[in-house]
Amino acid sequence: MRFVKIMPMLLYVLTGVFISIMSIINYRILGFNDPITIFTSIVLPLAIYVGSKRNISFRINGVTLYINIGGFIVPLVYCLELFTRMTLLYGTKVVVASMLCLIITFMSLYYSSRYIVGYGIGLPLLLPIVLVSSFTLIFLHLLRIDLIIAPPFATTIGILGTIIGVDMVKTIKISLRRRQSFELGGGGLFDVIVLSGFFSSHLTLILLIILGYIYKL
Repeated sequence: MRFVKIMPMLLYVLTGVFISIMSIINYRILGFNDPITIFTSIVLPLAIYVGSKRNISFRINGVTLYINIGGFIVPLVYCLELFTRMTLLYGTKVVVASMLCLIITFMSLYYSSRYIVGYGIGLPLLLPIVLVSSFTLIFLHLLRIDLIIAPPFATTIGILGTIIGVDMVKTIKISLRRRQSFELGGGGLFDVIVLSGFFSSHLTLILLIILGYIYKL
């Protein structure tokens, strides 16, 4: 029984450590100073975990929608911070690459996600990870953007693509049609928004290692 009780907490800790490590890598690639890197990388998983217990609610056409702070707001703010930094460093090319990746990711996730009764929106986790990693490398290469920013770029696209394609469009559409309440980002550390963003970054980093770009880190 004790082992069963310990396992969920251990899974939370391991996921938090993984997010911290990927956050450090993203920040170092984009040239953030060490205090910001260390502080944010420690606070980020804690903010997601603590924030997952809090919701912001509002009503649309008589239907209540809940926005989870940890599973929706925190990763959204984080990816927008990365996007702003990349735009400042590499200019409008990053914006163009982001739009192209987001359009493809949005369409793919929107049409592949399904409503599951009693659960919510179901989505194969591997799909956004593989899509985002692949198209990140393709579009950065085509637009001649340094591939070294691929991990933070993939994090941004993974989070935004899931938020737009699954949560904001699909979930709200089904919620209004079925006249029932929905929660956006309710999985916290294990929400597909968080996992797709950071696992996409992880897979992209692995692909970069294979391609021989890791020496630039």
